[in-house]
Amino acid sequence: MSARTRRIATIAAVAIVLALAAALRLWAIDFGHPHPLVRPDEKEILEPSFRFARGDFNPRYHVYPGLYLYLVWLWSAGALLVRGLFTPVPPYPSALLSALFGNPDGRWTSPIVHGRVLAALVGVATVAAVYLVGRRRDGRAVGLVAAALLATCFLHVRDCHSLKAEAFLTFAIVPALAACARLVDEPTGRRGLVAGLWIGIATGMKQPGILLLIPLWAAGLASSTRAGWRRLLPTAPVWIGALAAVGLFLATGPYMVLDWPFVWETMSPAIKTVFAPRGEADLQRPFERAWWYHLTTSFRWGTGLLFSLLCVPALVLGARGRDPFFVLATLFSAIWLVTIGVSPVHHVRYLTPILPLLALLVARLLVHAARPLGRFAVPAIVASTLAVAAEPLARSVGHDRILAATDTRVLATEWLSRHARRGDVVGVLGTRIWPYGVPVMPREVEIRPLGGREGLDPGNARFVVSHDHPLPFSRVDAADLDRLRPRLRLEAEFVPWRGTEPRGWYEDADAYYAPFHDFDGVERPGPLVRIYSVVPAEAPPPAP
Repeated sequence: MSARTRRIATIAAVAIVLALAAALRLWAIDFGHPHPLVRPDEKEILEPSFRFARGDFNPRYHVYPGLYLYLVWLWSAGALLVRGLFTPVPPYPSALLSALFGNPDGRWTSPIVHGRVLAALVGVATVAAVYLVGRRRDGRAVGLVAAALLATCFLHVRDCHSLKAEAFLTFAIVPALAACARLVDEPTGRRGLVAGLWIGIATGMKQPGILLLIPLWAAGLASSTRAGWRRLLPTAPVWIGALAAVGLFLATGPYMVLDWPFVWETMSPAIKTVFAPRGEADLQRPFERAWWYHLTTSFRWGTGLLFSLLCVPALVLGARGRDPFFVLATLFSAIWLVTIGVSPVHHVRYLTPILPLLALLVARLLVHAARPLGRFAVPAIVASTLAVAAEPLARSVGHDRILAATDTRVLATEWLSRHARRGDVVGVLGTRIWPYGVPVMPREVEIRPLGGREGLDPGNARFVVSHDHPLPFSRVDAADLDRLRPRLRLEAEFVPWRGTEPRGWYEDADAYYAPFHDFDGVERPGPLVRIYSVVPAEAPPPAP
């Protein structure tokens, strides 16, 4: 094969992989519209931008860094500006309020949908970055295989459907580690600066990006010419990089300092939740921590069985290699796995940021294993890549298929919009902890919580809506429903499963009403929603 033919084949293969990555991440990107709570935290992430658009740049919400919050706002405001060149659009504050209140306006003017599109595009860019880094560090075959593995990785596809910081942090980690590796190749102040800026960007997407300072220090250690214990001290390029990282983080999020008392007030509960320094979990009882959960759930179902099994030998090969990028990728992956394993919080998305590194390490393992096969090496690489990617690809398609169907909460809202009148009261039964499972009420329809401390008397309610699901946020107490049943007449039922029995496996800690595995039997996202009309107390119950 000539060099020109090889080049054309490579370009075609990269284009196919990127097209597949885009299709999997953009398919059903508007899922759940216009309900504002189908993905937790999207509403909270966007709320500060209402003030940004009015000139107040203090987020007053510091769970996520300023750089990430500003980026999401500028992207959505820019999307509205561009769209406004062709068709009338509302100003950003109006579009945001419409999205946050669940008004059924145009989905392509919704900042929630804009943010998800950005996350999906960042995910595709991550696939491209993986190819470029893999090609530079170990040849085109490693780059292509790694890009294919990440393009089809279900956990990455899933998290690129959400306006959350994981996709953005995941992207920034790849060039940050590549910059650290170049610092080993040539330890100059300029390369230290570039590495530090990428680390600052990663931390500006989500605070755990600061852990990249460890591979930055390791890069300085590997390139140091000092003798003895002085070799452990940070070199001048490392100091430059660290100062650049901290400087960029603070420059793009100045209210982390200017509003420090409030920052600590909002962030300290999150830190205690994630790491549970006391009380919630005991390090001597490892099953309360997330080690086993990530091994048996995040890895097994998020990346596929073959990929999971190959991670250990891939990490060993990376640690023993001579290329500084793969050594640093192994180091950072190990640090990340320990960090998320210590946490008692069981979120599969905590694994997402190192998926590109694991894809590169597994790709390198597959390519190096096939190279001794001579002329059979290429078929072996293709076959092994397809075998590893088949399961996560099938899960990505299954997940997107479910998201593409209309959410039960949206169906319930549409039914109420047709049948409820202005001034009606709708009782809601089944809410636990947070109201993620509650359909959005039509305008000028009052909602009345039922159950628990609120009591069960529907009063003057015209309808009662119940929402039930395996997730702990939607649980209907059977005894409560039995007490109300004489006054209820079933009008509509919206079922996410084939049949009324729950199907699929859902992550309890995340109010995401789409399954993480066991997709068979699941038709659409959302809880089981039933709408009843309320029979007057003095009327006899309807005949069965």
